Amino acid sequence: MVEQRPFKALVVGSSPTQPRRTVDLPRRDFNESTVKNTVGSGSLLACQPPFKHASGRWAPQYGAKLSGVGKPKMFYYDTKGAATKDIARREKERKEHGVQLVTADDRTWISFLKERLDDDLSQLPEIIEHWRNTGAGAVQPTTVKDAVAAFQAQHLPNVKERTQSDVRHRLKKFAGAFDGREMHSIHAGEVEKWLHTYSNAWTRRSYWKRIAPLFDWCVRHRVIAENPLELLQAPKTKRTAPKVYTPEQFVKMFEWSQKHSWGRYAPIPGSLWLVFCPNR
Repeated sequence: MVEQRPFKALVVGSSPTQPRRTVDLPRRDFNESTVKNTVGSGSLLACQPPFKHASGRWAPQYGAKLSGVGKPKMFYYDTKGAATKDIARREKERKEHGVQLVTADDRTWISFLKERLDDDLSQLPEIIEHWRNTGAGAVQPTTVKDAVAAFQAQHLPNVKERTQSDVRHRLKKFAGAFDGREMHSIHAGEVEKWLHTYSNAWTRRSYWKRIAPLFDWCVRHRVIAENPLELLQAPKTKRTAPKVYTPEQFVKMFEWSQKHSWGRYAPIPGSLWLVFCPNR
């Protein structure tokens, strides 16, 4: 059997000031343990030159500190030239930024985050947690029309027929206003604007009464991650206080009826007096 030639690997020391050296890595039993035993205290930069993998692609092998993923890893390229170019790029990055590889793309995104977060990257854990709860995959994208249909199928059998008619009517209007939209894409401002297309406060409150259970249902069923109605206040209505006649007014009405009413209508004001007078 012909002995396979070993890989030539570039190895760097624990700091950028230490010189590079070349070691031979065996092709057979090529794994993390082999690399560690052969390289010793240094850090593997890459197999030099890249080798041709069994898949037919060219593959440099990088150590944990230089792979960008925190562990030794191979990267595959269609051509030897592309693999060699990647090795050169990583060498350049390491010389510029130290043992722990931080790429130009990494620095671009770090700068972007610092700008958006006013240099306070400590907010990242909270932001990431929020993204996990509300980002892609956190909810089941559902159109407004489909969400309304699913909600009504579960909700309507539990209410009276008159209420069913009102729910269908108002949710049909809501679905029409957001036709083609997905529920999770609707924000509080849009709902508020839609409600104010109705000038009558009582009408706005009636629509709110029907869409509020819909949004609650959508949260429970992961159609939306957060309820936009929680950022709004239910529409307020002005209640007019009932007008109550004073005893003096009733006396005047009674006296007037005695003078100007005839027949069976004459007792009516007096009857009202008996009903509404608190001191009878």
